[in-house]
Amino acid sequence: MIGDESMLMWHLVEVALHCVVGGTEATTGHQMHTQLNCGGDKGEEDEEEEDKEEVGQEEEEEEEEEEEKKKKKKKKKKKKKKRRRRRRRRREEEEEEEEEEEEEDEEEEEEEEEEKEDKKKKKKKKKKKKKKKRKKKKKKKKKKKRRRRRRRREEEDEEDEEEEEEEEEEEEKEDKKKKKKKKKKKKKKKRKKKKMKKKKKKKKKKKKKKI
Repeated sequence: MIGDESMLMWHLVEVALHCVVGGTEATTGHQMHTQLNCGGDKGEEDEEEEDKEEVGQEEEEEEEEEEEKKKKKKKKKKKKKKRRRRRRRRREEEEEEEEEEEEEDEEEEEEEEEEKEDKKKKKKKKKKKKKKKRKKKKKKKKKKKRRRRRRRREEEDEEDEEEEEEEEEEEEKEDKKKKKKKKKKKKKKKRKKKKMKKKKKKKKKKKKKKI
């Protein structure tokens, strides 16, 4: 009697599994085992496909980040070139002004020398004294002008550097914000994945219990 009952139970299990797996003929224990395994393999394939999709998305995000970095580098190079050009122009203008001043000084000196030769010795002496005074004054004026120009140049260079630093700080802040957003998105995706996996496991367990 016990043997008959166990055979009956085994037959009922076979019929139930046959209905779940889907087939027309009565399935043996080996066939049942292979069919159930096939279902499990499909689940694993689905998970592998999801992993591949995630890897592809991450690669795309990395490529986008690299493109953004390249664009930023190009912008920085352009800005640096513009600043260098400005500085060159300033220096060239200053050099031209200095040359013009030197030419004017030379012309004045030549005129003064011609006047000396035409006038008497006494006047020459007086003129020499005056000339020395003028030269001293001119030298002082030139020094003052040069100092002013240097100060201007230094102030402008400092302003340019401050602008560069501010722009770099703003860019760094924006980059940090973007990175934080991406991290949050990744965390959300991982949480969703875990929840989905847990749901799938619960469904599988429920099916097995029913069987």
